[in-house]
Amino acid sequence: MVLDHIINCEKYYNQHPRFKMGFEFLKNLSEKSFNQTRVDLDGDNCFVLLYRGDGRGSEQITLEAHRNYIDIQYVFDGSDLIGYRDLSECEKIKEAYDAEKDFIFFNDVPSCNIDVQKKYFTLFFPNDAHAPQIGTAFMLKAVVKVKI
Repeated sequence: MVLDHIINCEKYYNQHPRFKMGFEFLKNLSEKSFNQTRVDLDGDNCFVLLYRGDGRGSEQITLEAHRNYIDIQYVFDGSDLIGYRDLSECEKIKEAYDAEKDFIFFNDVPSCNIDVQKKYFTLFFPNDAHAPQIGTAFMLKAVVKVKI
């Protein structure tokens, strides 16, 4: 898991061949970008999910993990509270892995919460279980899904 400011994104370009594509899209976002919900950058190899709204709250925290995608979760405006737990510590499977959707869900409690502010991003790799939007604040958020 990585937390950093968007001005530092170039230092991550060499971590994956599609990171540059994803970060360049994020650096050029505008508020108008959030009128859509998905943007394909390279088909299913790299695409962006866009969200405008309030967080869901922490009443039913569900950690999720992916096997085939890395998430770049970027807060364009507002803030997002994200729960985190290393996948090796997750024991309470809520929903078995769905290969088509690339999700597994857990009922484990996050080991920490990350308060992601405007212009910051997180990188979640397959070993990072995460529970986004567990706060209630308003956000404009983009999630770049990068196929491994």
